[in-house]
Formats: sequence, C-alpha cells, structure tokens
Amino acid sequence: MYDENRLINGARKMGIELTNQQVEQFGLYYQTLVKWNKKTNITRITEGRDIIIDHFLDSIGPVMALDIPERTRLCDVGSGAGFPGTPLKIVLPQVQLTLIDSKQKSTIFLKKLIKELNLKDVHIYTGRAEELGREVEHREKYDVVLSRAVAPLQILVELCIPFVSVGGYFIAYKGKKVREEVKKAEKAVNILGGKKSSVKYLKVPFSEKKRYIVLIKKEIATPIKYPRRPGIPKKKPLE
Repeated sequence: MYDENRLINGARKMGIELTNQQVEQFGLYYQTLVKWNKKTNITRITEGRDIIIDHFLDSIGPVMALDIPERTRLCDVGSGAGFPGTPLKIVLPQVQLTLIDSKQKSTIFLKKLIKELNLKDVHIYTGRAEELGREVEHREKYDVVLSRAVAPLQILVELCIPFVSVGGYFIAYKGKKVREEVKKAEKAVNILGGKKSSVKYLKVPFSEKKRYIVLIKKEIATPIKYPRRPGIPKKKPLE
C-alpha cells in the first residue's frame, strides 16, 4: 500500500521537509511507475511501501552526504526507472538533470514520466555509457554523476568518472560489501583521475538494509583512452 505519510516522515528523518507539490509528484511517480510496469517490466519493486523505502527514500540519500547547490549539473548513469536522479530532481528542483540509460524502453518511460511530473530542465539520452562518455556534449560536463546500477565499483568508475567535471563528484550507491569494492577499485579510481574514495553510511528510514554512499572527487582529467569500448570495462575491469 502506498502511504504518503510514510514518505513525508521518512524524508523528515533525513532532514528533508517535502512540500505539498513534492508529495503530489512522488504520488504521481508511483502511479505512473505501477501503471507502466503492467505493460513492460521496468522495476521488480512494485509494492507501495517498498517503492517509498527502496526507491524514493534511498534515492534522495546524497542530500545528507553532499551539499548540492542550485543549478548543479546532475547526471544519472544507468537510470532505469529514474532512480536515483528523478527523486533527487523532485527534492532539488533547481538542479539540471540528465538521465542516461542504454535501454530504449527505459528512456521512453522516463520521457513520459518527466512530462507527467512537469519537471523542467531534464534531458534524457539512450545510449551506452562507454560511448556517451566520449562525446563532447557529455564528457567532463557534470558536477555530480550518480549511479545505483548493480555493478561492481571497479566497473562503475570507468563508466561514470569520464562524465564528471574536474572538481566534481561521482556518487555510487552500495551495500554491505562496500569496503571490499572500494579496495578493488582504488587503482581504477586513480587511473581515471579520481581522488581516494570516502564512504558514508546512509540510514534509510524504515529499512534494515545496510546502505552506503561512495563519494569520489575528480581531481584531474580522465585520460582520453577511457572509457574503453562497450563491454570491455565489464569483461576486463581496470586493475
């Protein structure tokens, strides 16, 4: 069951006071997601309570970990059904948001969703991160790049850090094996121009899951040969 009071109280526990408009937007997000999911499988989480906790509240976690000023250029790589980028756009309406996914069924849904929610300054692209990360339009153009994609950090950094501007941040959402992943990704982070990762624990209200956010600051430009061709980062992660 979808309970907007759970959303309001959960956000409050995270230091976020939702406006009536934001509460309505999250409710419409839920309705659109469930309706669309009946036509094409875009998320395995469909219960109202789980969507609020595991998608909405989980997505807005970086607000607790990093100061995100107005007009920040935000990019969500591997956005799927819009997480985490769209919930962040709802609570931070002045950011400029770009959503990227390789699956056309996801980006078709995202275009419909953004129109339904009446969100402004949102751009949506269909394509592989390995290819878009090489394009002038996207390479090193974003202040904050995020990913909740289910992939090891060692792989994600090559897909995402090329999008980050020097001085900006890459944020990855991770579970209980975060320390192990950070250790394995250290060399890749250094190669790609990032600073040593920092890990912040994220307490998601009403959830018992261990949730962490990995923050990587980009200090120097990514070498031109990265990211490598589509599929290579997954097959041969940087070591």
